[in-house]
Amino acid sequence: MNLGKFSRIYKFPPAVIKIFSVSSGNSPTLPSKWQSAVWSIMGASFIWRGCLGCLGRFRKKRWEKRPTGDFVEAQVIETAIPSFVDFLEHINQLLTNETHISPEVIMLADATRVHYPRPLVQVVPGDVWGGDAYVVIKTHLVCDFAAARHNAEAARQERFTEDDLETLRLLLTHACGWSATYANHLADPWIRYLRAEFGNYELRPILDTLYYGEEIHQLPTGLVPGCPSMFLLGDVDSYFIYAFNNGELYKAGVSLKEVYDGLKDDKWHGNKEGDWVPQPPVLNDDPYQYFPIYTGRNADGSFAPEFPQHQFLETEPQ
Repeated sequence: MNLGKFSRIYKFPPAVIKIFSVSSGNSPTLPSKWQSAVWSIMGASFIWRGCLGCLGRFRKKRWEKRPTGDFVEAQVIETAIPSFVDFLEHINQLLTNETHISPEVIMLADATRVHYPRPLVQVVPGDVWGGDAYVVIKTHLVCDFAAARHNAEAARQERFTEDDLETLRLLLTHACGWSATYANHLADPWIRYLRAEFGNYELRPILDTLYYGEEIHQLPTGLVPGCPSMFLLGDVDSYFIYAFNNGELYKAGVSLKEVYDGLKDDKWHGNKEGDWVPQPPVLNDDPYQYFPIYTGRNADGSFAPEFPQHQFLETEPQ
């Protein structure tokens, strides 16, 4: 291989190529661990440049063929970076009826995260939840696994095993877009409402699907938040799923594995034997006044809550 030409094509630093250009020619004579490291760097750079090039960050060239058979540059076209929504639409098209994630999808997802680092975009293989692969958009701008672990361990008042942590990672890939409830939102009106509505349990929030008012103005143009969907809560004995769309609270099990298996088996639908049973409410109050819901932008691009927000005045459990 002509390593000098290889360097010019893929823009590798001379120092990298020099490592391979030893006295015996271009044949690598370094220890295998160094060779592997350098080839890994070169491969990563190749993928990265290919990803950015295909998405239009660099200038695209169009070539014409002369009668002599030579190719000459005919025109240079400057292309814009796709919007956040365009990235998502392209990824979703590629994932249609697919259970596996192709290299092209991986490159697009990586490029999305480069140009739009928040909110986090995840591509989840189909075998995780037993269906087609799909893309998840997190509702929070900060996705901190340590915070999710802290919330869950605080709710259950126990230390997690490695199996628990692995299951928690799986739950964070759910299509609802779960993220850890922020520490400064653990006593918000919505959780006070849930504690009073289902007063038999000392519910503590673990994961939620809310858009927070202090972050919503940072969403990429074109991304419109929707209603919250599922919440993962816990007390010292059990885990619970609160489904916002029907206002039901389900006891989902005593372990995160039971929660994961139940979600995978759609046990909140209540249409088959063994499904989760809704817990009886106490207040029968309207939940919409306690949950922040943003479903559209104002004319000036800002957001306003869909419903007037009220404080829930129940005393916070200690």
